[in-house]
Amino acid sequence: MYIYITNIENTISYEHFKYLLSIVSHKTKERIIQFRFLEDAKRTLFGEVMLRAIVIKHYGTSNDQIEIATGPYGKPYIKNLPIQFNISHSGKWVMCAVSNNTVGADIEQIKKIDISQIIHYFNQKEYEYILSQVPELRLETFYKIWTLKESYIKWLGAGLSISLKSFYFSFDNLKITINDDAARSKKPYFMQYLIDGHIISICCSVDNFPFNITEVNINEIQISR
Repeated sequence: MYIYITNIENTISYEHFKYLLSIVSHKTKERIIQFRFLEDAKRTLFGEVMLRAIVIKHYGTSNDQIEIATGPYGKPYIKNLPIQFNISHSGKWVMCAVSNNTVGADIEQIKKIDISQIIHYFNQKEYEYILSQVPELRLETFYKIWTLKESYIKWLGAGLSISLKSFYFSFDNLKITINDDAARSKKPYFMQYLIDGHIISICCSVDNFPFNITEVNINEIQISR
């Protein structure tokens, strides 16, 4: 598995922005043009650029062979290549996880919020677990569980058809366990990373997570058209 992350606050020239725009899919290019704010355009553009950079570097293919499509629930995949990926963004970071196996990923900036207003989305056991933490850790614990839930739903590829209350996570030291009412042929594995006040959760069919995430400067990425 490869996980890349990049900071959208890094300065990028107009010429390099145009260059990156020329190497992504036509559909993505049309989306980017419609954005009103540069930050939103960067998030979408940088996510696909990192995906293409990972696939070209680590899977020995060319940019023109990377054709992105979407499944019935909107989960993207690459046609004709046995590669799974997931892209997520929050705050100033955009991340992309690529694997030979099914993968789901989510990143969230840890921001002060009123947990009581959205905790009803969680399973009762998770709610109790959050409240069992000392006050200083409750917010971080909330985001850890929230990103785990998002990564799991993305791994399933079933969109919003699954209730967030229908499954819950339990924790035993560093081990994360998914408890799902639905019958699954195989339970996935989970890994979490903390970077610059952001929580990243990765869900994958196999336990092959990298020890570190690769931070890249988008200005240093060069891909042949």
